[in-house]
Amino acid sequence: MKKSKMILIVFLIILIIVPVSAFFIADANRDAGKYVKLVTDIDLKGQNFMIESFAGTFDGAGHMIRSMTVNTTQYAGLFGYTSSATIKNVIIVNASVNANNYAGGIVGYQSGGTLDTCANANGGKVTTYTSGYPKYAYTGGIAGYTSTKIPAGIFTNAYIRLYNVNS
Repeated sequence: MKKSKMILIVFLIILIIVPVSAFFIADANRDAGKYVKLVTDIDLKGQNFMIESFAGTFDGAGHMIRSMTVNTTQYAGLFGYTSSATIKNVIIVNASVNANNYAGGIVGYQSGGTLDTCANANGGKVTTYTSGYPKYAYTGGIAGYTSTKIPAGIFTNAYIRLYNVNS
């Protein structure tokens, strides 16, 4: 593995350390003002990987994040939850994202902020399974839920599935 890939992966792992909890909004704000730029493509080879919360700027610089897998109960995506974050130039390829609610290829739940020039490409899958309460799920190829308008330059050809196990 190239040294630059290893440094980036270690940095991204550091961002994951704080778990999503009842205080996930406060956790996300720890990254406010931080800038992260992807410097090379990353192949996660199906590893269960997710940045749980983020509030800074993430610039994918057009690099690809391949074969990402996310399996969690909610707030699932490359970023589980973002608060006023800027996510731009991110391309995920052949990803598999699975949750009970708030599942998206790039971000599960986006509270404010910006998504710009992002893609979920090459047949990625985003799936939610819902039962009991709530009997709904927010699911999308790019964002499961967003409180902002998604601009042009965002596209997906992901396969999106929603299952209500009460049916």
